[in-house]
Amino acid sequence: MKLESYAVCPMCKMNDKVAKVAVIHEAEASELAQRLKPPDPPLPLTRDNSAVLILVTGIGILILGICLFVGFSTGETAAPAVANKIPPAIVSALKFGSVPSVFGIGFIVLGYFLRKKSQERIRIEQAELTIECQRWQKARSRWEKLYYCERDDIVFVPGEMTSASVANMNTYLYQEIG
Repeated sequence: MKLESYAVCPMCKMNDKVAKVAVIHEAEASELAQRLKPPDPPLPLTRDNSAVLILVTGIGILILGICLFVGFSTGETAAPAVANKIPPAIVSALKFGSVPSVFGIGFIVLGYFLRKKSQERIRIEQAELTIECQRWQKARSRWEKLYYCERDDIVFVPGEMTSASVANMNTYLYQEIG
């Protein structure tokens, strides 16, 4: 393999034991090739659908409450009238339909606020992920320029006059070079 004349190890000042990291990683199935693997890309965002589930559950419970209310208010039941002023069917409808309706409305309100909070969190995480992706792209670009010196067991980018041990390669790739 022909090396560029500038691919000289900054530590030993030689290039006879120097190889491009990408070539080692692709050509070999060794422990060294695994240690020289490129930086992992950032993980994509995971979606939290619990707020939507709560919202849909609330709508379902509200519909159940309305159905119970309508069903009991149109039918005859054995519920006694309250002071003979409210018909028994309305008393039964309120009794069986109001509880699910209140719970349904509660779930809808809870789901709405959780969804808003989730959307805010996603916006923040998306901004952080964008920054992390940019950092990863720069690190990946540096990895593609990286060389390995077998003699000194270090990695380096030619022309930067800096180096790092293989164990510290990711830190080296992500450091800002001025």
